[in-house]
Amino acid sequence: MDLKDLLSRTKCEFKGLESQLQNDLKQLGNIVQEVVAAAIGYQTVVKENRNLYNMVQDLIGQFAYGA
Repeated sequence: MDLKDLLSRTKCEFKGLESQLQNDLKQLGNIVQEVVAAAIGYQTVVKENRNLYNMVQDLIGQFAYGA
């Protein structure tokens, strides 16, 4: 194998690796977007649960003190 063949093969392998990296980064971006959406949904549920908990505590307090 001569130097030209080695260079040509190396360029081909590099292009393949570059393409694979782009695909991997695209997939990673999609996964990150899904995680962000899940985190936002989780925070929304936590906020709603906190509000419901506070409402229940207020109701318990009203019943306990007959307000």
